[in-house]
Amino acid sequence: MFVDTYTHICSEKFLSLLLQSGNERVKKAGEVIAGLASRWPQFVDLGKRLGDMDRYGVLWQVAGVHNRLDPNRFLLKPEEEIGLCRALNDGMAEIVEETGGRILCLATPPLNSLENGGVDEMRRAVGELGLKGFMVLTNIGGKPIDRFELFWKTAKELDAVVYIHPTDPYQTSCRSYEDEYDLSHVVGWPFETTLILLRLVLSGMMDSLEGMKIVAHHAGGMIPFFIGRIAESYSPSMTFTRLDQISQVKTVEKIVDKIKGSFYFDTAVGGNKHAVKCAYEVFGSSRMLFATDYPYGPDGGISRLATYPSILREMGIPLDELESIMYRNAEMLFKHR
Repeated sequence: MFVDTYTHICSEKFLSLLLQSGNERVKKAGEVIAGLASRWPQFVDLGKRLGDMDRYGVLWQVAGVHNRLDPNRFLLKPEEEIGLCRALNDGMAEIVEETGGRILCLATPPLNSLENGGVDEMRRAVGELGLKGFMVLTNIGGKPIDRFELFWKTAKELDAVVYIHPTDPYQTSCRSYEDEYDLSHVVGWPFETTLILLRLVLSGMMDSLEGMKIVAHHAGGMIPFFIGRIAESYSPSMTFTRLDQISQVKTVEKIVDKIKGSFYFDTAVGGNKHAVKCAYEVFGSSRMLFATDYPYGPDGGISRLATYPSILREMGIPLDELESIMYRNAEMLFKHR
């Protein structure tokens, strides 16, 4: 038995709203996801999804919307963006209720409209709808998520869990060769996650978010493998940080310890035992969460549900640590069983 802490879902009501939109960009995103749902009905079909969970021993899931459907990506007017976020969050709350809490859904904050009613929607999502966290993309229109200070301040006040999900660079022309062969998704997304986690630490943002619960996707991207490079690169005798930022970086004491202590890291790294082991050895069991990224992956995520748990069990992790990764950390983080 395990908790799947990073999955994706969309309510049928919200998808229908997108498909009826007069905004071509919004409608197109809805059409892409509708096509996805026709292949993998468990993306919207709660009965199919719960059946998969029962079949493979999933106690409960945490689910956020597909990054393509995040209303912030469409760069809408404040009232339009907030309206879409409200509809999305309403649908997420209905899923939680309909499944009796077996699927805990994440809200989406209107990041471009925080000062125009977006903060009120954040408070409504947690206070009225009962959603326990937010999923945010690594950048919104090219603006990195660490610069949305009002979002972070409000999320902390709400004691919300924040999930960070990678997305494409806003301007793929800056590195056009990444846009071919699906490379932006395959390796660009983990790199994007790495950038944002380091930005949150190096900018000093995490100093003001002490104790906040932040979940990084794909085991923190490149960070586990490059943790030594990070430590060396920011040592005083080696750093090549720009002169106008050197004083800021120097104020970040023990960067590696700050990284390890500021985030939770999931195990959804493509089913590779060596990658999971690397993350475990760097971060430790208390900072790791089991996840599959269902319903993505081969066979609509089914193969991940069937094989990912055995990867952890075959690593020789002590039983108490294994249980922490598989479900206890999630229970503590979300105060849910």
